[in-house]
Amino acid sequence: MFSYPITIESRRRKLQKFLKLSQLRLDLLWYPPIAYWLTTYCQVGQTFAIVIDRPQWTSINLLMVSLLWENRAIPLYWTLLPKLGSSNVTEQISAIDQVLALLEDYQVVLLGDA
Repeated sequence: MFSYPITIESRRRKLQKFLKLSQLRLDLLWYPPIAYWLTTYCQVGQTFAIVIDRPQWTSINLLMVSLLWENRAIPLYWTLLPKLGSSNVTEQISAIDQVLALLEDYQVVLLGDA
């Protein structure tokens, strides 16, 4: 038996490599089940509120767009920001553009904070 322990740092690097694979894209893995859910449980023309937010945990800075549904926020799009602090309008528009095609059959109200 090979008893050489795998370090946490080694696992972290392998996980980072895995998450950077080009096959792991939101439009290929996440959007199809969201689109199915929308067409199954929602009516065309229904009004949805989407929220843009920038949560930050220590050095992890995300930009997220979520759909509000029955007092829950369902993440539709997220990206790691390469910096700490606020997002700019270009980053926000880019994030919103990612989900608008998914919601083209619905009315959308955008919510965010200043």
